[in-house]
Amino acid sequence: AKWDLYPQTLIVVPAGHVHEFHFTPDVDGPVVTAAQRSLESLIAFVAPGLLPTVRRPLVQGVSGAGRHVEALMPLFEAIERESRMQTSGEAAAGAALMMSVMVQIERITARSPVRESCETAPRTRRSEQVERFRACVDAHFRERLPIARYAAELGLSAGQLSRLCRESLGMSCLAVVNMRVVHEAECELVYSTLGIKQIAHKLGFADDAYFGRLFRKRTGITPTEFRRRARQRLAPPIAGQRP
Repeated sequence: AKWDLYPQTLIVVPAGHVHEFHFTPDVDGPVVTAAQRSLESLIAFVAPGLLPTVRRPLVQGVSGAGRHVEALMPLFEAIERESRMQTSGEAAAGAALMMSVMVQIERITARSPVRESCETAPRTRRSEQVERFRACVDAHFRERLPIARYAAELGLSAGQLSRLCRESLGMSCLAVVNMRVVHEAECELVYSTLGIKQIAHKLGFADDAYFGRLFRKRTGITPTEFRRRARQRLAPPIAGQRP
């Protein structure tokens, strides 16, 4: 499905939802990316009632939504400042700020008289098939199934599924599956202590070299380099070192 977005629109894209943005030159606004797993873990402990807000995709106009919308921009600016500080407590402060963002979003969606969310938009047969495919990928991406198996799960031929993905998502079926695999790999590289071979095996790869080639093709760097950069970004600076 394609959405034409206009000024003062709030968008929430949870992990695992395939999406793509096309920006015009005059677009202006903050984009904040957070690790879904760690954010959900914090929210589940502190405010479990917010979990549906974190997990639900949303496209909603917020013009005239009042003080809760006005509260978002200072939070976005604070998140940006924390991301640039590179000092102790950065990750904890960022997570707390992200939780505050989700609180405001929950208040906006609960009180807005007009809710224009992805879930309430009219659903076509094609969009339902795409969502079923996405759910199927979420359930089986670690098994490295052939595309024909996914198609069979949906009651389609491999050719029909290929056309569905090309026309609706602008990418091949295999690219959708690989995108999900790489996203999971990135989470494991950042938030686990597993070695590269262990991660590859966990994601269904018998050959960790093939996993490495796939990861590099999608991200431009090796899994080892991705982990190094992520840990360098998250680690507090050494005393006396300039940020």
